[in-house]
Amino acid sequence: MWSKPLLAAMLGMAISSGCQGPAVGGPCTYDEMDFTATPTGYTETGVLFLNPHGVEIDIQKNRFETVPEAGEEVTLQVMKITSGSCTPEIYTVVDDSAG
Repeated sequence: MWSKPLLAAMLGMAISSGCQGPAVGGPCTYDEMDFTATPTGYTETGVLFLNPHGVEIDIQKNRFETVPEAGEEVTLQVMKITSGSCTPEIYTVVDDSAG
């Protein structure tokens, strides 16, 4: 007759071996590009900009040392995915010093 601890161990091994499939997502690669933008608007929590393709993006205000005012230029970086299944586009503030 099977002991309860042995059955529990066998069940645990069976379950964990079923989780050994391929990793979802995997390593991703991105193309990076810096661009200069000026605010096009504001929300309660973010600053709106146009990306290089003319699509509006929202960057959270807490990502800036100083929230840019209308007309101030900000350097942003876009990382656009080229392979894998991670976040399609990532925007980062590179330089938010008023220029």
